[in-house]
Amino acid sequence: MGRLGWIVVALSSLVLACGASVRAEARASTELDDIEQAPPEESADDAETETETAVDSLPSGPVALLGARPDLTLAESAEATECRCVRVALGPAKGAAFQWKDGPPETHPETQLAIAFAPTPCDGEPEGSAGASYWGYRIVGGDVVVLLEPWREQPNGPPRVLGALIPKPPEGGQVYVAPAERGLPYGQSPKGDAERCSLGNPGPARTIPFTEHELGQQ
Repeated sequence: MGRLGWIVVALSSLVLACGASVRAEARASTELDDIEQAPPEESADDAETETETAVDSLPSGPVALLGARPDLTLAESAEATECRCVRVALGPAKGAAFQWKDGPPETHPETQLAIAFAPTPCDGEPEGSAGASYWGYRIVGGDVVVLLEPWREQPNGPPRVLGALIPKPPEGGQVYVAPAERGLPYGQSPKGDAERCSLGNPGPARTIPFTEHELGQQ
């Protein structure tokens, strides 16, 4: 190959090298742009923080159902309202007035109250009755009326129920105890001159109306 041929080969190699260099620089520049434009990767600490925030925003779990609670009784030292034939306490489920067999359940204090009572000696009880037992509740307007029935100890009979979870009335409403049937003394006013005994409406004010579920539990 002559001297001119070697010069041509050298020039061709230089052109190819320059082209490769330009392509490499362009590719590197593009990759750098992609990295700068890509969102930052989430760190483990950030992920953990977001998870904790999501968990905190979730409900703490289902609350207890309304109705009879055989695991609830009135604490011996509880301050209670004296009604006819019963001493009654009303308040949040975790209140000191209540004794739970396995600890208080989770409730919603704005919409749920616990009620517990202890029978007391009185005149006018039906023959054979061993005292009052929870029968159920009724919603009357904005009030909740807890109904009490006589209980008789008998083989294979229903257990006596001395406590319940009930709906909390909205602001302006009250909770009462009353006899489940006319002629019964349980839950009348202390002197028996009124058919029901007022317990008030303790705790935070309820800001929502009664729900269909609460109405359906009557």
